[in-house]
Amino acid sequence: MRRVLFGLAALLYCVPSFSAPGKVGIQTTATQAVLSFTVSDPSQCTVQVFSDAAQNHPVDDLSAALFPGSQQCNRAGSATVGKTVSFVAGLRTSQKASDGKLHSRALAAQTTFYYTITDLVDSQTAQGSFTTSTLPLGSLYPEQPPFDPNA
Repeated sequence: MRRVLFGLAALLYCVPSFSAPGKVGIQTTATQAVLSFTVSDPSQCTVQVFSDAAQNHPVDDLSAALFPGSQQCNRAGSATVGKTVSFVAGLRTSQKASDGKLHSRALAAQTTFYYTITDLVDSQTAQGSFTTSTLPLGSLYPEQPPFDPNA
């Protein structure tokens, strides 16, 4: 009986514990959102942001079809410290995408977006939504147009 209990205790102790990405903190501006969360391995996670609740239309900034690798948690512009990720959605620029066209990577102001964070190590997800803020009064100076030396 003692061996059975010891074996059961050892089995329970060795079972890995999986959990969804940690609590998501969100800070927004008119054109960006910073999603902060923890995952098992920042190099093995993705973030998707959609413009519709059905999650059928990814925003250009995170469209893998337009910008391969843009959904990776450790993409350029994101910060990782240990297992904590601060992911910036909505880059304040335009870039030439894989379709050969310039696409704005900024998010639309005063708009609700829906996100899914997937920890690829254990296939756990976290979902939610956020709304970008309105443009601040008196700060409506347009950004410089993107320069493309090949155009």
